[in-house]
Amino acid sequence: VWVVVLLSLASFSPTDWPSHAVWPHPTTSNICGDVGAFIAYHLYSIVGAGAYAIVIFSGLFLGLRLWGQPLSDVWLRVIGLTLLAVAVGA
Repeated sequence: VWVVVLLSLASFSPTDWPSHAVWPHPTTSNICGDVGAFIAYHLYSIVGAGAYAIVIFSGLFLGLRLWGQPLSDVWLRVIGLTLLAVAVGA
């Protein structure tokens, strides 16, 4: 799921469906197709550029979990990530 979200956000195009920027919509140029365009559009419209920070740092968290490294103060890190995403999105 994380890889699909990363690829969707990386190949975001404001002219893909379901965007209201263009009518009629051209062929979807997102790597993950219509599903990726839907995910990327809504992530970008809700969080803005802060979505990139969320995806990058959630990938770091998943990598640490995969290698069995404990992550201390998870709630504090979630609050920090939220503040970072808001700051980048602003």
